[in-house]
Amino acid sequence: MRRIDLSGASLRNANLAGADARNGRFVGADFKDANLKDTVLLGADLTDARNLTVEQLSEAIVDETTLLPDYIDDTKLTGRPATVIN
Repeated sequence: MRRIDLSGASLRNANLAGADARNGRFVGADFKDANLKDTVLLGADLTDARNLTVEQLSEAIVDETTLLPDYIDDTKLTGRPATVIN
């Protein structure tokens, strides 16, 4: 799923666990109740994503290159890796 563009998509209840979606584009996508456990979102664009929670993102793999919606306080995320994975 690298570099996939799911902008505006409904990802409600989607199981994205373990997916490698680095550099993906999810602008305006709806993440209501989506499973993001171990989902690689390095460099992903989540700008204006809807229904995305800190809890979901804490289970995903994100870093400083991941673009988050304005309503997410990235200081509360616990899932940020110390190093980028390959």
